[in-house]
Amino acid sequence: MLIGHDILFERFKGLIENGGLSHGYIFFGEPGVGKFSFAVGLAAYLETGKFQELSRPLGEILIIRPNDEGTISINDIRESKYFLFQKPAHSPRRTVIVDDAERLTPQAQHAILKIAEEPPASTLIMLVVSNSESLLPTLQSRLQKIYFPRVDSKLIAAMLIKRFKITKEKATEITKISFGRPGRAIRLAENRKQKIENRSKKNLIEELMGDSEAMNQYFTKLIAELAEDPVKNYKELKAILNRLTKISEFNTNKRLQLESALWNI
Repeated sequence: MLIGHDILFERFKGLIENGGLSHGYIFFGEPGVGKFSFAVGLAAYLETGKFQELSRPLGEILIIRPNDEGTISINDIRESKYFLFQKPAHSPRRTVIVDDAERLTPQAQHAILKIAEEPPASTLIMLVVSNSESLLPTLQSRLQKIYFPRVDSKLIAAMLIKRFKITKEKATEITKISFGRPGRAIRLAENRKQKIENRSKKNLIEELMGDSEAMNQYFTKLIAELAEDPVKNYKELKAILNRLTKISEFNTNKRLQLESALWNI
């Protein structure tokens, strides 16, 4: 959910309208303050005219995240190069967003540097990091740095009440320990909801373990719902699909894999 940073959005909106948008930025600040959400919202604004979370995949946006080994390789950046060097059809820019850019290997950082040195006119690169100093000095010099501060606690509390249908008191309690980081507040609220629903999940596991057809129908519907917003639900989709693959294997603890799959909902 996009909250806070309205001043930054107005600044970028002005840059877009006046033709002053740079080819690349480094968004840095504490984890959970909304850097990645802002980057996605900005890319969506360029393509749809609306600063919002993605409700569907867009053709001019490529999002790169760490792989299973926890790194972002030069091959990922090579893919982004091919993407950027194609002309956009639905937006003035083709946008590449690198989330957790601290995970870029040195070779991958050098590859981005080469793109940043001679970018196509329609290029927009956004690197999302907690600490900008984790990137090569030469790469930092080629991209503009934008700092993201903590978000006002009143905005976070209002978001929690609206999104999770919780009381003002509970929202205030969660907000206090989120320390101005809406991403942390959302995770805390989701963990609270998960604990409440844990008892019913145990009953669901018993039902699904005894009926393979019901299990297939349940997860087919669940995956379809999560796939409606693949960017937001990327981690949940990946975790669930991985567990379902293991469930299908002959020599595996199906109950354990099913419990792990449901834990990611």
